[in-house]
Amino acid sequence: MYFYRLQGGEIMSSRRIKAILLHAWYHLNHSVETWIDLFWFSLINIFVFGLITIYFVQEGNTQQVAYILQGLILWGVIYTGQYSITVGALWEIWSKSFSSLFISPLTLDEFVIGHMLGGLFKSIAVFLITAGVSLALYNYSIFQLGWILILFYFELLIFAWSAGIFILSLILRFGTNIQSLAWGLVFLVQPISAVFFPVDVLPQQIRWLSYAFPVTYIFEAARSKISTGLINWQYIAYATLLNIVFFFLCYLLMKKMMQRGRETGSFARMEN
Repeated sequence: MYFYRLQGGEIMSSRRIKAILLHAWYHLNHSVETWIDLFWFSLINIFVFGLITIYFVQEGNTQQVAYILQGLILWGVIYTGQYSITVGALWEIWSKSFSSLFISPLTLDEFVIGHMLGGLFKSIAVFLITAGVSLALYNYSIFQLGWILILFYFELLIFAWSAGIFILSLILRFGTNIQSLAWGLVFLVQPISAVFFPVDVLPQQIRWLSYAFPVTYIFEAARSKISTGLINWQYIAYATLLNIVFFFLCYLLMKKMMQRGRETGSFARMEN
C-alpha cells in the first residue's frame, strides 16, 4: 500500500514502514539492553518511588502520593516514546547499517514513522506494567483519571516523538559523539516540566520556561483532575498547540540535518 507524502509529492510506502516496525519488534525480542532500559528501570523506579510515597502516607500527605506515582507512570510514556526513535537509530549506527538502509527506497520519514509506531506499542506496554505494579503494591490506580487519561497519554506521546526527532537530528549532525543524549537529554525536561510537583514549587524566575513545554500543562491538568475532579481544557488546548509547534519544528530540523549530513559527507562517516 502506498500513500503520498506531504513534502515533495514523493510516495511513502506503508510496507516499508511495516518493515521498520517489524525490525524494531525483532530487535526488542533479542535485546536484553532494551528490556533493561525500558522495563527493568521503570519497575525499579516504581518500587523506589512507591516506598517514598509510603512515607508520605505515614506523614499524612496522601495527595502527594498520587502526584508522585501519577507523574512517574506518565513520565514513562515520554521516555519510552523518545527512546524508541533515538536508540532505534543508534542500534543501526552501531551495527554499521544505518546509512545502507537508505540505499534502498526507504526514506527517513518512513524510518522515523516506523519507530514512532514502535514507541507507541512499547509505551503502552510500559504504561500498563507500571500502572499494574502501582495498583498491586501501593493501591494507586492511575485509571481514576477516567477517559481523559487517553488524551493525556497521546499528548505526552506526541511530545515524546518530538523529543526523539530532535535528538535524532543532533545525532545526524554530530554523530555518535553525542549519543549519550539519547538517554539523558529528555531528563532535563523532567524537573522543568514539574512532573512530580506543581509548577509553583519551581523558582519564580524559571516558571516561564516550564510553561514553554507542552507536557507541563498535561501534568498540571492531571494533578488538577485528581485534586478537583475537573478537566482543565484550557491547559489541554495550550498543550495541543505547543505540541503541534514542537513537532513541526523538530521535523524541519531533522530534514535539514539529514540534508546537511549528506552534503558534507558526515552522514556516511557517522558509522566509521
